[in-house]
Amino acid sequence: MKLLNLTLFTLLSLTALGQSKTDMEEVLTLSMELPKLEKYYDQSHPVIIDNGLINNNLNIFYKKKKVNIYTKEILFNLGYSNHIEFIKFEINENKAELEFLYNYEGVNVSIEFMKNANSWTIIKSELREMKK
Repeated sequence: MKLLNLTLFTLLSLTALGQSKTDMEEVLTLSMELPKLEKYYDQSHPVIIDNGLINNNLNIFYKKKKVNIYTKEILFNLGYSNHIEFIKFEINENKAELEFLYNYEGVNVSIEFMKNANSWTIIKSELREMKK
């Protein structure tokens, strides 16, 4: 019964945002693979901090490998320093805006997407290096 309630809550959360799980996954994967970020990623695979903004049941990928979503406590215990924290994620039928911090390299990224037909396209992206 608890599993059913959790599944229903997750589905209601996704539909309450007005977007399918697939749309959210596509937008988040595209944001992780933003070409401007390539020079900042080190050899390890980035992970996402679970701060409640991104559903941890989503399948997000970087270079065809699933990106894990962990709480800050788990990240600390595992010794990860290469992490991404989303601070804004808004999505509707044909537009999405997000912002995240890539703390390992001190980078702040903002991206806007538009959906044409069945595919999401980046229409604007901004990358700012922050002082460490």
